[in-house]
Amino acid sequence: MTAAGGAATTAAAAAAATASAPSLKNGDRVLHRCRKCGEDNDITGYFQDRK
Repeated sequence: MTAAGGAATTAAAAAAATASAPSLKNGDRVLHRCRKCGEDNDITGYFQDRK
């Protein structure tokens, strides 16, 4: 898989997670499991409101 393909996959995953983000409460963590290494990553910062 190329870097561009990985970026597209990540963007698609982020878009899918964004659809469910409003159901999260303050303090909830959003985790993503890397398909390449299997590591869980905290991506909560991508879904916090920026004011």
